[in-house]
Amino acid sequence: MVDYIAMGRRMKMKRRSLKISQEELAQQIKISVSFYGNIERGRRTPSIDTLVAIANALNVGTDFLLVFLVKAPPQIRAGQVLVLVTA
Repeated sequence: MVDYIAMGRRMKMKRRSLKISQEELAQQIKISVSFYGNIERGRRTPSIDTLVAIANALNVGTDFLLVFLVKAPPQIRAGQVLVLVTA
């Protein structure tokens, strides 16, 4: 599960460092300002396409917005090791 509030904070931090307003960014990626503002506040969830567009507009990868923001499922407890299998 993604922590959308934390993701929005990262977006806001990066957007401000680039001195871009919410209005400018929303216009650049062709979404409404209110929708973008709600994404930054963690109230709305962006689609994958919108997330990629935001990352591109902020000159970061989607990993920058998502890394360390995924909450562990409740069945995983402290001290347990999560093994990821890749093909």
